[in-house]
Amino acid sequence: MRKLALLFIGTCLTLTATLTSAQRLGVTGGDGYIGGAALFWELDPDGGSSFEDTAFLFRFGNRINEYAALESRFGLGGSDSVNGEEFELDLLGSLFISPRLPLSDEFELYGLFGFSTIRGSVDDENGGLFGGGSTSTVSDTDISYGLGAAFRPTPELSIDVDYAVYLDESDYDFSGWAVGLTWYY
Repeated sequence: MRKLALLFIGTCLTLTATLTSAQRLGVTGGDGYIGGAALFWELDPDGGSSFEDTAFLFRFGNRINEYAALESRFGLGGSDSVNGEEFELDLLGSLFISPRLPLSDEFELYGLFGFSTIRGSVDDENGGLFGGGSTSTVSDTDISYGLGAAFRPTPELSIDVDYAVYLDESDYDFSGWAVGLTWYY
């Protein structure tokens, strides 16, 4: 978790320096964007206790037009233990088409439709959710969907909040709330 905090601080400092340099050069918000967010994820097995923690989420995208964007996401970190089972999120990767509904110059709603893959480590002494025993690596891919809102106090910066279901499997779901900042270049 300490490495995650250092990574988050470094990324925020880099984004701040880049934004300051871009403003000095007269660059305003454009079609491309990059951002970071805290992802409050939950792995919810059917009939079992949920695993929950926080990860860092990187967001990269490009606006196709005023009403759509293509976006990729990468999440790292977080682990939780429940009833002798431990799940650690090693990587979350997503690719989305994101329809946008601008309500004003400062506020827009957006959807997320695409697919995601997760990779995690499981220390599963009892057999449990993923079967087997001992420590193993699991990965899964599924269709993903979600909804969000963005507030843009400046043309270059937005504050984003969204909820996405990254995996919706028959025996478990992986979902999360993301809250973060996005810089448009």
